[in-house]
Amino acid sequence: MSDFKTNEYANLLAGRQFEPAEENPMIGFCGANRYYSLLFRDGFALECRAIRKLREEKGFSNVNVMVPFCRTPQEADKVLDVMAAAGLERKIGLEVYVMCEIPSTSSLILVKAGIDSISVTPPDSFFSVKQHVAQAEKVTK
Repeated sequence: MSDFKTNEYANLLAGRQFEPAEENPMIGFCGANRYYSLLFRDGFALECRAIRKLREEKGFSNVNVMVPFCRTPQEADKVLDVMAAAGLERKIGLEVYVMCEIPSTSSLILVKAGIDSISVTPPDSFFSVKQHVAQAEKVTK
């Protein structure tokens, strides 16, 4: 799904009149929290319709969704609800990937919710993430 930050949207033609000015756009109104916001809900609904059209009408069943910068499991649920309201539901093979750039969130989501894969960047963070996941697995068992 779209992953523009407020400054990137603002730099589009007429974008400044719609986007808030943020001190740090990397952690502000972007990713998952933009999708369920009333300010962007219609735009996100168009994205969902486009994915649905690709999958259902054009036959691209291998097209899946990645939700960027998701901060909490509750936020992921809100995005899934908005997607479902737009007719894009996790059924018939639609996979939904979630990017969790906050390490503590990845352990929270990714182990407690039953995730089945994690990718990490940069590679040197692998061992730290592995330790967090192992610790979270002990707590959830």
